[in-house]
Amino acid sequence: MISYNTPMIKFKDIEFKENKYAHSVRYNASVTIGPYVLSIGYGDMMYGSGPKSDTYEVALFDEYDIVPLSDQTDCLGWVNSSEIDHMIDMLHET
Repeated sequence: MISYNTPMIKFKDIEFKENKYAHSVRYNASVTIGPYVLSIGYGDMMYGSGPKSDTYEVALFDEYDIVPLSDQTDCLGWVNSSEIDHMIDMLHET
């Protein structure tokens, strides 16, 4: 994963790394903000299709474990780039 730790990072600045598996291709990146890592991905068997549909899967980790992003699940699917920018802004405020 490519990791970023800068206060001015925006979604448009994030570069995804391609990961090829037996029968699938996924793209991942992560943004480190203080003690948090926001993981962003899309591709086969993920809850996001990527740039063509502007949908991504996101998960949040602290220094110990995954941080639940809703009452039902640890990660969120079908999140668009402006929502990810909002998440990054919120993490900078914590």
